[in-house]
Amino acid sequence: MAFTSRKSEIFPYPFDRAFNAVCAICKEFDWNIRESDLKSGHITAMVFTSTLSWGEEVSIDLNRVGEKETSVCVKSKSSGSIFSPIKNRMNIKKLFEELERSLKSA
Repeated sequence: MAFTSRKSEIFPYPFDRAFNAVCAICKEFDWNIRESDLKSGHITAMVFTSTLSWGEEVSIDLNRVGEKETSVCVKSKSSGSIFSPIKNRMNIKKLFEELERSLKSA
């Protein structure tokens, strides 16, 4: 059985800055980036197996909202573990918290 969690937020920062920050965060989290396309704004990363799950696929889509805002939609999908829904929500929360911190400090 597959479990999916999804969340979107709009950040008051330009698209390129947000996209580069998301890529850096994925690397910082040791997520394996399988796809990264600046033109389409899509990133796919794999989260390795942990004590809470058998790994997750995280899809991130960024879209321009005017010149100075970016919409970020994150979907975390996993299968097999009773903890999968929790781990999916944790992935999304962790990414958004770090993105907010990273964009504010840059």
